[in-house]
Amino acid sequence: MASDGNKPIETLRLSAAEKQKLVEYVEHQGKRPVEDDRRALRVSFVGRKVLIKVTSQEGQTMVCTVVPRNLSRRGLAFVHGRYVYPDCACEITLPMLSGKWCVLKGVIRRCRHVTGIVHEVSVVFDETIDLNQFVRLTTEQAETHLAEMTEDGLGEDDLGNTRGRVLIVDDLAADRRLFGMWMKKLNFTVKEAPDVSSVLQVINQTKFDLFVVDANLGDEDGIELIMHLRGQGILSPVISISADDTVQDRAREAGACETLAKPFTFEDLKKAAFASLSLDGDKSSDDSPMFSDLEGDADMAPLIADFVKGLGVYVAKLRSANADSDFESLSRLAGNLKGAGTSHGFAPVTEAASGIAESLAQEERDLNQIRGGVNELLHIIRRVQAAYDE
Repeated sequence: MASDGNKPIETLRLSAAEKQKLVEYVEHQGKRPVEDDRRALRVSFVGRKVLIKVTSQEGQTMVCTVVPRNLSRRGLAFVHGRYVYPDCACEITLPMLSGKWCVLKGVIRRCRHVTGIVHEVSVVFDETIDLNQFVRLTTEQAETHLAEMTEDGLGEDDLGNTRGRVLIVDDLAADRRLFGMWMKKLNFTVKEAPDVSSVLQVINQTKFDLFVVDANLGDEDGIELIMHLRGQGILSPVISISADDTVQDRAREAGACETLAKPFTFEDLKKAAFASLSLDGDKSSDDSPMFSDLEGDADMAPLIADFVKGLGVYVAKLRSANADSDFESLSRLAGNLKGAGTSHGFAPVTEAASGIAESLAQEERDLNQIRGGVNELLHIIRRVQAAYDE
């Protein structure tokens, strides 16, 4: 079952049309009542290029291209030309709508012989995924998917790599949708709340990097909400918005970092958001892949690959520490990346990590500056990961 790990094995050498017919045949042969854990929404993933790296219990590995059938937030079903033992660990590489590749860890759940060398295999992911990143869902599918994520205790903000989580608080649904769309364009994950009670409920479940709060929430006072957030020890930046520009001074006194008078533009909101989080708008807008300066050194290639592979762990820890204002963890993580970045050919990683360390070392720490520094480092890491996704 071993392979050299570099050249994927294609166990079913078929044309695209033949693969389509094979999937239809397997679908027909496999008609049976579903198990309880297979109730999740499953969408067609036929015709996509998918790689899987399987590690046996003896430690041997096999990398193959497979013929995908369908995808759910929990796992993948595919057709394969070899038997794969259940319970083996695996890594699945899936194409995303963005054009990038996503590597997921999982376990082989089941392998069923169909005919000849053809087997139907199902994989369960270690962590659920957001299907919106991989397929274009219909309206009905999108509603089902959101309901399933809610049942899991998840939300869109828990999935994917973004600049941060933002809560839009406005009693006008049209404004919430508009501002939410704008923030998504800036690569933020968004939640919405129409009133104070909804905010009080959601802040007990999710930590936000930024709040956009209307100062006039119908019969409720958005200024008092800002004061409440600050009274609860929530230090994340708040942008106060209002059609009444006379409340701006009150909003700042309550703890708002920025104020915007309605109507405002996408660029106005972008400028306020980046200023609140101490982000350099021009610098952070560069989403081009970032390759190592030592890319041409053959001896460094495996070391660079290991470094990039390990960045995923840093992303999760940095985001958690940033949301919790855990300065001790941030200092340790920044120190590690400061030393490792340049040595692996990624000077911008070292520069961003050094900036965080300097901000943390100041006698009077500027929380917004620290948060902005971490967000910039996460952005650089995303560019590095994008360069080596394939």
